[in-house]
Amino acid sequence: MEKLLKAALILSLLGIFLLLLLSSALKNTPSSINEAKELPEYEKVRVQGKILTLREASPNFFILKVADNTGNISVTLNSKKSLLKQKSFQEKSLVEIRGKISFYKNETQINADKIILLEDAA
Repeated sequence: MEKLLKAALILSLLGIFLLLLLSSALKNTPSSINEAKELPEYEKVRVQGKILTLREASPNFFILKVADNTGNISVTLNSKKSLLKQKSFQEKSLVEIRGKISFYKNETQINADKIILLEDAA
């Protein structure tokens, strides 16, 4: 009985370790913008691209147009911390967007949870 418990414990720990490896491996590849546009509403997405336009609609609300080689998409960020002001985000900066898909006026957009600056504009 004791050997069976040890074997079960080892197998369950190996399974958990394997699931952790798989989950980190699956989340490492960002989607293209065209792939993101095909996702259903509220689906989590991660894309990379260059900022085409950046405007502040209100003190805590930003609208970006981001493009990669497959297309472009609008990105909204509602941030009380004004992250875009604190960092050197500007047009032509390479960024990674993490957020959820939403629709506004029949257009697909991303409501950003996080925007990471990958490369400053040259």
